Amino acid sequence: MRSLVMYKPGDLRLEDRPIPEYGPDEVLVRVAACGVCGSDIPRMLTKGAHRMPIICGHEFSGRIASLGANVKGFVKGELVAIPPLIPCRKCDQCLTTNYSRCKDYSYIGSRRDGAYAEYVNVPVGNLLKAPQTLDPRAVAMTDPASIALHAIWKASMTAGTRGAVVGCGPIGLFAIQWMRMLGATAVAATDVSERKLELAREAGATL
Repeated sequence: MRSLVMYKPGDLRLEDRPIPEYGPDEVLVRVAACGVCGSDIPRMLTKGAHRMPIICGHEFSGRIASLGANVKGFVKGELVAIPPLIPCRKCDQCLTTNYSRCKDYSYIGSRRDGAYAEYVNVPVGNLLKAPQTLDPRAVAMTDPASIALHAIWKASMTAGTRGAVVGCGPIGLFAIQWMRMLGATAVAATDVSERKLELAREAGATL
């Protein structure tokens, strides 16, 4: 498979790599779309990853190419979203479902090979079903959309309240949309870029 491999920051090579092997509790996903996260840029150009060489890319969607022997509830060809953090599911944080605080996690695209390639092996616990008619590019935005929603949940926003977003990058734009969907009467948006402010208005910002 064609893969973009980072050997060190700034040393990125387009290579042919073997299609990943997958275990009985994993599936092989053919990548349909992959975003470029704000964290990918410093990771690939200056900071590096947890291990190298590595294939980066973690905001992605794909279609199931093959299923492990123990996988149930999914079918070959199905479009899925993939949260990139892989929890151990054994530590005290995981046992209380605080997976983002896992003490022994892995992460697609920084601790194990990611989606700047044609295929990725994914644990079945990291598959999210998606409406099959959706554009795979939209499904690939599940991870940043969830980050914006998590922030709003932490703020305990309720219908009829007002909100504000500082910075109208992708996650800020998702936050505007979530707040309007959840019943915000008004959302103020700020940015130094007029183009981003245009997108904020399109997303539902009222000021």
